Amino acid sequence: MLISVLIPTICERSEKFKKLQDGLYTQIKDNKLENKIEILSIVDNRTIPLSQKRNTLQKLATGKYFTHLDDDDELSSDYCKTMVDYIEKNVMSTALHTKFEILNKYVHPIGYKVMKWKDDKKTSGDKKYILQKIM
Repeated sequence: MLISVLIPTICERSEKFKKLQDGLYTQIKDNKLENKIEILSIVDNRTIPLSQKRNTLQKLATGKYFTHLDDDDELSSDYCKTMVDYIEKNVMSTALHTKFEILNKYVHPIGYKVMKWKDDKKTSGDKKYILQKIM
């Protein structure tokens, strides 16, 4: 897997989450990215702190890269394809700094700040990186 999209949410925001999730799945299917992007989420009733949900999602992620989204984010129609194209066309470096822009109220990736992510548990030699949106 190339990218893990991580979305923490709560039960009372299920409609917003479903809209985001459906949009992501449509993009993945339309662009034939099923083997490159996975979507992981944790839904609860405000019993798990947001930071703990994000950390758990990071540990469950199988992608070489991962990015966090909020359940109410509205994405551009080429969000998934742009992320994959950018990673595949560029040598990724932990020192690479670019950004996302908000265009017509949608999050549109025009680049990424890539940071190495270290797991406290030394269970494997796999490197993971986080794609962090910068506003």
